[in-house]
Amino acid sequence: MNRFNYLIAVSCLFLFSCKKDIGPKNKQALHPLHSTLDTYFSALTALDKFNGVLLCKENDTLVLFKSYNIDTTGQSPLFVGRSSQFDIHSISKLMARYQLYKLEKEGKLSMKQKLSQFIADFPRGDEIPLELLAQHRSGLPRELSHAPENLLELGPKEVIECAMKESLLFEPGSDTQYSNIGYQLLYAIIGMQQKTDYARTIVTDLFDPIHMEHSGSHFGPSKNKLKRLASNHELTDTGFTQVANISNDEFRQARIFSTAQDLMYFLDAIQVDTGFVEMMGEASIGHSGGSDGIRVHVQLDVHSGMKYVLLCNIDAIPFTKTLDDVKKILAYQEVEIPRKLNRTSIVIPSKQLEKFIGSYLFPDLGNTILSTEVKRDSLLVYQDGEWIATLKPESDAIFFVDASDASSFEFVKNGEGSYDLLMDFRGAQLRGRPQ
Repeated sequence: MNRFNYLIAVSCLFLFSCKKDIGPKNKQALHPLHSTLDTYFSALTALDKFNGVLLCKENDTLVLFKSYNIDTTGQSPLFVGRSSQFDIHSISKLMARYQLYKLEKEGKLSMKQKLSQFIADFPRGDEIPLELLAQHRSGLPRELSHAPENLLELGPKEVIECAMKESLLFEPGSDTQYSNIGYQLLYAIIGMQQKTDYARTIVTDLFDPIHMEHSGSHFGPSKNKLKRLASNHELTDTGFTQVANISNDEFRQARIFSTAQDLMYFLDAIQVDTGFVEMMGEASIGHSGGSDGIRVHVQLDVHSGMKYVLLCNIDAIPFTKTLDDVKKILAYQEVEIPRKLNRTSIVIPSKQLEKFIGSYLFPDLGNTILSTEVKRDSLLVYQDGEWIATLKPESDAIFFVDASDASSFEFVKNGEGSYDLLMDFRGAQLRGRPQ
């Protein structure tokens, strides 16, 4: 792993070529988008940017179901098949939304109920309804500010105790901040309502009724369903390196694994549940998940009926761009097929670069602060006083580090007359605000 990726990764709390098809040949007429999707992901795989499974349907019609492997020998730990099981990470949040909707429909709770009605002494809990937790508008931070060394040891009770020590970042309902803590509370509350723990409720309330037979929890009775777990991989200077699927800095309550087919069953279920679709109030319903060496996503377009599951066990995927391109492909729009890049830099005088000098806080990167300085007509990036990268200008406001990589740093004007820094990191685009 190069110096830039290493130094960023140590403070990151979230973040956030296939040669043959795996499975029987289908002689039925192919969907019109089959070829475009297959060409796109085959090209991405040939560039070592994708390794995983894609399943796409238009309502009940199959568009594409295929595994893509950088190493097709079957001997590499990278290798996956269509029935491989992947850790789904934050996709469990969308599942929790569906469970809460079902519980409310059954009269077992209301999303208008306050947090204090479930956890009596939670600070300011009488100001936070469940719906604000679900919408990431409670004011709770993304992660625990004083997390214990091993989060995996925390049960629901201990998670609640830790969350109670956190201060709100803003008045409940006045802003939005993605919060893993908020959903940990919701997982615990769902378990309370069912008089058990979340690992059991997600199986009995969701997986069993819609026949997600190959899905379960790493920390529950359903762990015996785990048969073909895809191993996670990070890209380092020497190639892809296998990393642990479960780490000590992750909560255990919703450590869920699933398959592409099971996740499609989940999308099928919410697609036909008009009450849930209406409650979500969105034209497109989906969620991403990820951690070290893995990126996953599910998406349903309510109007077109297009839905897909993307599971990738490498972190080299240009995640945000890939999701944007898939959205365009499924809307019958043209996209550029991935190809090897050779970006060229331009010369920008120091005086022009000086407007970008400053410190930028990245809340979604564990409150990491990156600082920039100008030296000899170059823009340098520092973390904790250490140089981590020299940015090469591609345009007046867009910079890159590696000419063969699509990842960029982009300075964009904000409403206060200064600049925010948009940084591509491990497939996601993160926003840093000036300090």
